[in-house]
Amino acid sequence: MKKTLVFAALAALLVLSATAATRQLEATVSEDEDGFTVIGYTLAGDDPAVITFDVLTNGVSVGAAGVSRARGDVWALVQPGDGEIKWRADRDLPERVFEAGAFDVRVTAWPTNDPPDYMVIDLVTNATVRSPTVAYYPSAGHLPAGGLANRNYARSRLVMRKIPAANRRWRMGSLSAGTDHDVILTENYYVSIYELTDTQRTIMLGNAESAASYSEKPNVRAYNLFRGSSWPTGGASGAAGEIATYRAYTGIALDLPTEAQWEFAARGGEYYWDCFAGTNVVAGSENLAPMLDGYAWYGYNSQNASGVCALQPVGLLKPNAYGLYDVLGNAFEWCLDFTRSLPGPAVTETDPAGGSSGNRVMRGGCYNQAASKCTLNGRANVAPNNSNDGVSGVDGQGPKPTFGARLVCPAVAVK
Repeated sequence: MKKTLVFAALAALLVLSATAATRQLEATVSEDEDGFTVIGYTLAGDDPAVITFDVLTNGVSVGAAGVSRARGDVWALVQPGDGEIKWRADRDLPERVFEAGAFDVRVTAWPTNDPPDYMVIDLVTNATVRSPTVAYYPSAGHLPAGGLANRNYARSRLVMRKIPAANRRWRMGSLSAGTDHDVILTENYYVSIYELTDTQRTIMLGNAESAASYSEKPNVRAYNLFRGSSWPTGGASGAAGEIATYRAYTGIALDLPTEAQWEFAARGGEYYWDCFAGTNVVAGSENLAPMLDGYAWYGYNSQNASGVCALQPVGLLKPNAYGLYDVLGNAFEWCLDFTRSLPGPAVTETDPAGGSSGNRVMRGGCYNQAASKCTLNGRANVAPNNSNDGVSGVDGQGPKPTFGARLVCPAVAVK
């Protein structure tokens, strides 16, 4: 029997949101001749906003997956004026029947300087238009087309997670090395949930047609090829190298993270130095760390059928508390900074920018190293023209190219 949907008239939903500047907009609901639920709203004022929406029954959300395929003026930066969202309730929620009076729509306007937690850059909009589009979602569960189980998110899309770092005091560095100290970052930022993959890089360099032949493994590249050698001369805006091309292609100010940005995001909100996802993952052994196996590819779980350590596709293990994959192990990750000696406990730093010359910092360890090297406070000092760690892998097979990157950008909705 065909299920029916009974609509209730909606008044303004004056519900307090998690962010004071976020607004709940008055919405109207109707059904068009094609069976779409049509949600109308007006974004008042002079400023654009990111629009998201939810459907509630008896005050409870139907769930992210039930609304993620809605289209129109939603999941995007929208200009002021009248907007319209189209949602196919009977397809997205085929088992649900909404009774009159128990069906509400919540349309949310997010300010451009505090957008939703996830930004997705679609690097190839469709087969004929090679122009990236950007969508914004409140959670990873809202990502359409099967969510992160769809490997296109590691190939033709960049998924960026907002990191709530602004004005939070936290502890950076190593307690045992005496470099632990307080740090304050003054801005939130987006960071890619995956290490940059070969396919994503290939598309942003303008080679979408050949991208299918590339992989979901991290792209291995020297710092100078990623970023050029100008920083900090010219500041973060002075990007050269391939990242300048990524910026031009996407229209987003992509970059490498500073070391402080990398460590804060990698910790996932944890304060303690060796704690990852609530567990001391490197306890007990120089080489083996069973708790690390679920989160990181390292020298004792990355071996292929021939017993040789191998770089792995991104996102196959569990993420940290911020939803970031492979922050430990797999590819070493370049940071923006020149290397430096970290200060001790008496120092508090605000937005630390690293040294002024020399080699660059790498963090997170790699797939051919012992567990003791794949830690939240381990640091490597590497020549920026090097794409190889220069040491034998755990398996004794010689040097492995392991140097990759994770991208960041300001947490601002720009398109």
